[in-house]
Formats: sequence, C-alpha cells, structure tokens
Amino acid sequence: MSNLVGLLVHVARSLEIFPRYMELHRSSKSLYDGLHLAPMSPERSNVPMNWDRVEGNWKQMKGKAREKWGKLTDSDFEQIAGKREQLIGRIQERYGLSKDEASRQVEEWSRMQKEEEHQHSKV
Repeated sequence: MSNLVGLLVHVARSLEIFPRYMELHRSSKSLYDGLHLAPMSPERSNVPMNWDRVEGNWKQMKGKAREKWGKLTDSDFEQIAGKREQLIGRIQERYGLSKDEASRQVEEWSRMQKEEEHQHSKV
C-alpha cells in the first residue's frame, strides 16, 4: 500500500496538483502514516514543468530542447513529440549517458522552462 501511495504522491507532484491533493485528504491520516514528504517551496520552482504542457506546446518547446541537446536530429525531435521518456531515451542514445543522468538533465531542463515561463508571466 505504501508503494502505491508513494507513486500517487510522485504523480501528483509531477502534475503540480500535490498541494490540492493534500488539502483534500488531510483528514485521512492513515493514508500518510509513515510517509516522509519534502516541503515544497511557495512558488514550487523546484517542480518540473507539467509534461502535458510540454507535449501540448512541443513545437515551441523543441526549439529550446534543440538548444540544450544539439546532437538530437530533426527526426529525433519528431519521434519524441513531447514525450518525456522518448526524450530521455534519445538523450541516452545520442550522448551515451545513463538513464539516471539523462533523466536528471531532462528534469533540470524542465525546471528551467518552468522558471522562464514564471518570469515571463510576471512581466
């Protein structure tokens, strides 16, 4: 059961709905027994951009991804089509990285995109 709850928390965080999820389920203490959750910053800048948004805006986002990973080809970007796991796989393949390192780079890139978007929304 705790693995399932951990997975749900991970998914909720990645979808940026975790604060609402916690608010709705605070009364269910048994659900959270034994869970150790890291605190979230008020602006949640440490949370990567929602991948639905990346996928939905892939035409714009792939230009930024191309700047970061220049070894990826046009064909790679077409096949990736905004899919996170496809991007990680192509980065692994083209750069000879471990899955963990490619995943870390994608998460960092995603976080930077979110921060840039946040900065533009303040202007």
